[in-house]
Amino acid sequence: PPPPSPPPPSPPPPSPPPPPSVPHNYRPNGEGVCGTAAQHNAQQLDYFAAPVTIEDCKNKCEDDYRCKAFSARHDNAGNCFLYDDSFVNEGVGEYASNGYDCYLGEEAPGWEVVNNGEVGFCRGDNRVNTAGCGTVYRSANTDDLCKEACLNDPNGCGGIETNGNGHCEVWHCVPTRGNGSSIGKCRVAPQVGNIVDPPPPPPVPSPPPPSPPPPSVSNAVWARVNNGEDGYCRGPGKNNPSKCRTYIGSGYTEAQCKQLCLDHTEGCGAIETNPDGHCEVWHCIAMRGGGNSKGDCFNNPNPPSWLPVA
Repeated sequence: PPPPSPPPPSPPPPSPPPPPSVPHNYRPNGEGVCGTAAQHNAQQLDYFAAPVTIEDCKNKCEDDYRCKAFSARHDNAGNCFLYDDSFVNEGVGEYASNGYDCYLGEEAPGWEVVNNGEVGFCRGDNRVNTAGCGTVYRSANTDDLCKEACLNDPNGCGGIETNGNGHCEVWHCVPTRGNGSSIGKCRVAPQVGNIVDPPPPPPVPSPPPPSPPPPSVSNAVWARVNNGEDGYCRGPGKNNPSKCRTYIGSGYTEAQCKQLCLDHTEGCGAIETNPDGHCEVWHCIAMRGGGNSKGDCFNNPNPPSWLPVA
């Protein structure tokens, strides 16, 4: 007879269990249970007796909508503690010697703690508590309700401020700092664009350009008519048209008469003076001197272009 078949090979030994991993979407946040001993005792949502694995404790946290953090022992054989996230969740060493760690759920996208995780209540630059920025919601006593109140606030929301006592303050400004108090937490809202920014101030009008300096008599060249011809002002035929002249009076210097010419509202083409202080302003362009050696006729060096010729 044929030899008997060899016995089947023994099954391979079972693979060793994988080492415990950090639960999905939760991160270790310091050694020891969450918070100080007082916070750990006061802020528990629920408690499950040992042995509870890290994964099972995480699942129990996810089953409670209020739960945002939990503490479990890293050997997967300890108690399970669930917490809300109304205080600053971190392990500060309480019960660390017993092997406990604090696991904090990741924040919802966009709800980052101000200033790269700075603790404390919401503040502006230099930790100033800006007046008019906050509205306190007494009924929104969980983080989720506070976030909902923020997003639904008709005045817009830039962030929320919470603590371990159910405090919720919606900020209508965008906070930039925490005030350093370990019992508070300030998060920036993901939709800060719903804040109605005040309209920018109207632009400051540019100042009007400076008025040009008044004509300076001393800087102008007032030449005598007709290449220096003597006499009072006259037209081409030495006529003296009344429409062209305004008698100012006597007792004026030549400089004063020139300035009166420049200031005259009807325009000035020339002045007529004599050594006795006579001053006459011409509203036409004078062409000749009258031949009287006592009088002088000076043309305005910059007469208005619309003046007629006498």
